[in-house]
Amino acid sequence: MKPKIETKFPITDHNYHSAALDGCSGSCAHLDGPSFRDISRDYFKNEAPQDFLGEALFFAAIVLTAAVPLMSGAYALMHFV
Repeated sequence: MKPKIETKFPITDHNYHSAALDGCSGSCAHLDGPSFRDISRDYFKNEAPQDFLGEALFFAAIVLTAAVPLMSGAYALMHFV
């Protein structure tokens, strides 16, 4: 008789069977409505310009916030050398 081995790992012995996909051809499904290209074109034409100025200002603030300690560190390093 084998001694029972206790394990802390979950049991992973499962009988997996792949599903048969009858009737699927893999071709592109034609949906009613705008295409992804039309949606992105509309976004960049109408909505993106409105958000650009705010995002550019936020990016500039982040760059300035990161640049101040870098310049201070460079100044201290020049005096150290």
